[in-house]
Amino acid sequence: MALATDLNVLDINQNISYEHGITQVDGIHHYPYNLTNVGYNDEIRITINQKNVYTLPCNAQLHITAKLKDYDSTKFSLDAYGIQQAFTEASYYINGEPIEIVTNVGLTNLVRSTLLITQENTQILYDTGFTGDNPYKNFMKIDTAKKTAELRAIIDLKYFFSFCADYQKPLIYSIQEIVFKRNSHDKNIFQTKVQTLASTDSYPTLEIEKISIRMPYIKVEPEFQNKYLQYVKNNTPITIQTHEWKLYENVNVPQTTDLRWNIKTINENDRISHVIVFFQTNKRNDYTKTMFAFDHCNVRDLKVYIGQQYFPRDTYNTDFENNDFALHYNDFKYFEYQYNKFKKLMPESITTVSMEIYKSTLPLFVIPVMNREVEIKNGVADLLVQVQTRSPIPANTIMYAIVVSQRVFVQTLQDDKIESIM
Repeated sequence: MALATDLNVLDINQNISYEHGITQVDGIHHYPYNLTNVGYNDEIRITINQKNVYTLPCNAQLHITAKLKDYDSTKFSLDAYGIQQAFTEASYYINGEPIEIVTNVGLTNLVRSTLLITQENTQILYDTGFTGDNPYKNFMKIDTAKKTAELRAIIDLKYFFSFCADYQKPLIYSIQEIVFKRNSHDKNIFQTKVQTLASTDSYPTLEIEKISIRMPYIKVEPEFQNKYLQYVKNNTPITIQTHEWKLYENVNVPQTTDLRWNIKTINENDRISHVIVFFQTNKRNDYTKTMFAFDHCNVRDLKVYIGQQYFPRDTYNTDFENNDFALHYNDFKYFEYQYNKFKKLMPESITTVSMEIYKSTLPLFVIPVMNREVEIKNGVADLLVQVQTRSPIPANTIMYAIVVSQRVFVQTLQDDKIESIM
């Protein structure tokens, strides 16, 4: 099994030096407890309960086999991240502790991938369904006469969980559980290729037949085996750093030009780096609309408040109709550079999304909030968004906010304990 890892993959504590590495990799499939509970509204639980193994979640994959019924390939295709759209929630647990819970899985990961796409990873993302142009076509066998299709897809778990993208180290002596909650319908999985559908047309459905997690099990040189055993003996704390992408929805957006939305209450332990605000008008639960499109709603100014502090500090005075949105595009463009902690000397791998596509299809309002006073008076503060628009927000508009935070967990191996410290 090929591994996409950096040279420091075995260094689960950064102060270890080594000369040797992985000696063997086996891709082991893990299946749900109940192989038949994979239908609408079902909870699919997949457990990796071998504690005496070393695993690499950063290279884990979701394998899914499904049948598409009433699938007229001349009129329908799967939408961008259609497989992720099949799930309302995905959760990753280590020793019973939730490391990450992703809601509205398809939409959250569409936004995450859009902001992290660069020239270096464009093709990889497209191969995982990140495109509205007939994604997954290379995973499908279509029977045009019967209007069915067989789908056999392999998707890296890092396109479901930020944890799998961030933590490039082995998990040792840990029980893992991945939980998917199936959606109640398939309306956001597919999109039409035609403008209108006949009254006699049937809507396609996706029926999961088999699902599994392929987890890499690794064997390492004796040097590392001995050091890992020492971690257990000494109860050495292992630090796990990742990000949380928490999606919030406002489905009751009034038709106004001035809107304040109180998203949540935060405390001094919340390490928020960005707030991403976006809008969709008449797109959700509609076969004729793609979920991979957002609306700028003629935003004039947008600010995020954390207590008494607000971001950005200046007024952008945006005017999309007159192509005056460069400041918002600039925040969008440099997100990946900021998110990856300025690992590059120069931001050479900034987004491949052009200004034209940003305006027409992907107007994500990215607000960096990492440069602020950490101390919060009285221990809590309100996180809210204020939006001013040049024309009333259209009816049937949903307003979203994704709060991106840094998370740190500490794992101790003797007592199987893992807890969040940030």
